[in-house]
Amino acid sequence: MPRGRNAGNKGQGSKWITKVRRRRIYARDGHRCVYCGELAEKLTLDHVIPRCKGGSNVTENLVTACDKCNRERGDTSVTEFLSARPEMAFLVLHAMTSPLPEVKP
Repeated sequence: MPRGRNAGNKGQGSKWITKVRRRRIYARDGHRCVYCGELAEKLTLDHVIPRCKGGSNVTENLVTACDKCNRERGDTSVTEFLSARPEMAFLVLHAMTSPLPEVKP
């Protein structure tokens, strides 16, 4: 059986990531959905490479997404999902390559 803080985090929820790390990712992405660019009251974290396709919980694989975009994207590739709006691809690339800013705990 897997052990440790992030082991077997299939159950969704927020226990697989610390609150501070989550806030740092939100800050890095400007508190906007990287897929549609909208400010959203409720942001989620999305795996750029879905976990079911070998993606991990490393910071570079996590981006902010509004609930609508996160659900619509599902486990499709980012390229496929953004094919209708290629101008948004820079937000995903920026999020994946930018360092996390410091935030107050």
